[in-house]
Amino acid sequence: MSRRWDSNLRLNALYYKLLQYGKKKSATNDTAALKLITKIIAIVVRNNMEDFHAGGNLSDRQMAKLNPLIREGIFNAPFAIIHGDKDDYLKQYIGYHLQSIPNYWEDPELIAKLQAVCDKLQTANSAKREIRFKSEFLMEQYELGNIYPAYNGSIQLLGAFDFKGVDYDHRKKHKDKITYQLRKEGYFYSIYHDGYLNTK
Repeated sequence: MSRRWDSNLRLNALYYKLLQYGKKKSATNDTAALKLITKIIAIVVRNNMEDFHAGGNLSDRQMAKLNPLIREGIFNAPFAIIHGDKDDYLKQYIGYHLQSIPNYWEDPELIAKLQAVCDKLQTANSAKREIRFKSEFLMEQYELGNIYPAYNGSIQLLGAFDFKGVDYDHRKKHKDKITYQLRKEGYFYSIYHDGYLNTK
């Protein structure tokens, strides 16, 4: 396995860990994924500012002080978002910053090359795939949109809160029933695809 591919697998696994992080009961769980994602975002922000820095608007000394502040902010925000439903202070923290967003801020945009990738993925995702499940229940969920084919070839589930045609109190049992039926038909959950792949 190449070093680059091994690195990608490691990053995918850590990203999955970050997605699962907020589902854990304790805020003291391993934050390696969150720290790594923070550094990636921070270096993208730093590189995005390089022309501004090189143009003489910020000195090297100012950049040296600014970089850790950027990393700290990026690290704190997702931590508060992930655990916001578990602590009143975190709810207030996120609420304060949400209300502080100026109305005149433009929406962030992808750079041209990333937008091209996004368009490509959306096109692939919207292309209708012929999917047939043996289970009438799974076919019904597919028609409702509660399960759907993703661009990476996996079958994915809507979030339980977004399930269609399901009573509020039955969302967890409904999700368990879907995953059970998927496994029964030979699907397994792949952390690298964040979805279910068919072994057959």
